Amino acid sequence: MSQDIAAQLTALWQGVLLGAAMGLLYDFFRVLRARIKLPFLGPALDILFWCAVTAALFVWSQWIWGGVVRLYGAVLCFGGGAVYFWLFSPWFLRLGWLCADLAAIFWRILTMPWKAGVLLLQKCKEFLISLFLFRRKWYKIKRITQEMEQVDRRRKQREGRGRKHEAETGQFFN
Repeated sequence: MSQDIAAQLTALWQGVLLGAAMGLLYDFFRVLRARIKLPFLGPALDILFWCAVTAALFVWSQWIWGGVVRLYGAVLCFGGGAVYFWLFSPWFLRLGWLCADLAAIFWRILTMPWKAGVLLLQKCKEFLISLFLFRRKWYKIKRITQEMEQVDRRRKQREGRGRKHEAETGQFFN
C-alpha cells in the first residue's frame, strides 16, 4: 500500500483547496445570515454548512484514498480553511457585502412596481372606507334630521289646536 509522492502532494493540495472552499462557503453563509433577517435562517444555514462539509470530506476521502477515511485529510481541510481565513476572507467578505448590496438594490428595483401597486390598493381601500363612513354618517344625519322635522311638525300641530305653552303666554311660574 504505497503511494507515490505525486499522489500524496495531490491529496495535500486537494485537501487545502477543499478547506479553502469550505471557508468560502462559510463566508457566503455569513453574508446571507447578516443580510437576510429571518428567525430560523441562522440554524438552517449552520445545519446546511455542516452537512455540506461532512459530505464533501467523505466524498473526497473516498475518491482520493479509495474508500479509506484518513484523519489527516480532515487536518488538511482545517489547515486550508485556516489559510483561507487568514489570507483571503477579508477580501471575499468585502466582495460578498458588495454583491449583497447590489442584489438588494436590484431587488428593490424589481419590486418597486409591486410596492407601488400595493400602496395604490391601500390608498383606494382607505378612500373607499372613508367614503363609506361618510355615507353612513350622512345617512345618520339625514335620518336624525328627518326625525327632528317630524317631531317639530307634530309639536306644531299640537300647539295649533291646543293651548299655548306658558312661556309663550308671558306668564312665569315656579
